[in-house]
Amino acid sequence: MNRTLLAVFVVLAGVALADWTGIGPNGGPVYAGAVSPSDPNIIYFGTLTSPLNIVKSTDGGATWNFTSGTLSAYPFRMVVADDDPQLVYAVMGSFYKTTNGGASWVSLSAPGGCYFQDIDVNPLNSEEAYGAGYTNSSGLHAAVARTTDGGSSWNLLICDTSTSYGYRVRVDPTDTSIVYCAGFKSGGNSIVYRSTDHGETWATLDMGVAGTSPYGLYICPLNSRIIVVGLYTSGMYLTTDGGATWARTMSMGTQYNLVSVPNRPEVLYASNATTVYRSEDTGHTWVQTGAGIGGKDAYLLMTTTENNSTVFCGTRAGIFRSTDYGVTWDDATRDFACNKVGPIAIAEDGHTVYAECRDNAVFKSTDLGASWERLPEFLSCGMICSFAILPAQADVVWALEGSG
Repeated sequence: MNRTLLAVFVVLAGVALADWTGIGPNGGPVYAGAVSPSDPNIIYFGTLTSPLNIVKSTDGGATWNFTSGTLSAYPFRMVVADDDPQLVYAVMGSFYKTTNGGASWVSLSAPGGCYFQDIDVNPLNSEEAYGAGYTNSSGLHAAVARTTDGGSSWNLLICDTSTSYGYRVRVDPTDTSIVYCAGFKSGGNSIVYRSTDHGETWATLDMGVAGTSPYGLYICPLNSRIIVVGLYTSGMYLTTDGGATWARTMSMGTQYNLVSVPNRPEVLYASNATTVYRSEDTGHTWVQTGAGIGGKDAYLLMTTTENNSTVFCGTRAGIFRSTDYGVTWDDATRDFACNKVGPIAIAEDGHTVYAECRDNAVFKSTDLGASWERLPEFLSCGMICSFAILPAQADVVWALEGSG
């Protein structure tokens, strides 16, 4: 055999057997997650990878580890069953479930010709779950899918026979025969659909608002006539008379999430592209409370049954935690890396490194990756193709992205 070729084989074999050590950057984009109601030490969230890795904490977010199970894409929402911290449902167009805490996932046979964006589980019966979305088998219609056997089979329940879309679904926390679906009519108003017979028939609560994409939906467990809806395009809306009238209580663009505190249902949190807001009067008034959260697009909010004052916020930079009702925040994933790293570049000085973390930010290290600094956001399209560092001047860097 040629000696040069043999040498190449030896080098490649050595590389293949080399040990690798993760050096960060820590954090990473978080889009969906859930806290177990029965064991608040158990928390799940999904990373932005393909296949998607599920991350789990068993100590309330002090430490995190990847589970062995993966999903084909990132979920829009994850829900942990009230009575079983190992049972988690996820939705991403269709439905998935794990019964072993994320060690493995099974795809559930959702109704065909449908696209689902949300899921909620009956708090009194984890075998019953509802998904919200729309069917396009005979025109676009807002629809809810219901399972009563843990996802083995589903019934498709049409909320609206006009052109419409469903976005959020919630089971009434006190009377689980009542189900709500938030959606909107094409070219019309946002709608809350309400069923009092497990989704078999639906009444329409027209909000009288032309905003679309109701990503927030809250039903007060103390009084189900109090409903709060967050519209992606126009802010927060409240009804105190079961949907007969609605009032706008906050102007907020790009609304992503809306959650309550389990043991203090009058306390709500809402998030958007830049920050978090808190209400202490069931949505009547709001204050901004997101100072200290890193990264834009607060996609995820989670509260816990263990401590009324604790709230988690997931952004493109990781998960941030507050233990004082959102007044101050700390980085709960500062010691855990779940970034998807794109291009990297090493300066001529041999110790300065630049790395792009997709859908997060550009990071810089001046000690060859032992520590990292998250640089100010400057990206337009959010994806860098390559870096170029000026020789002998490690602080002069060019970054090429899709927008130039």
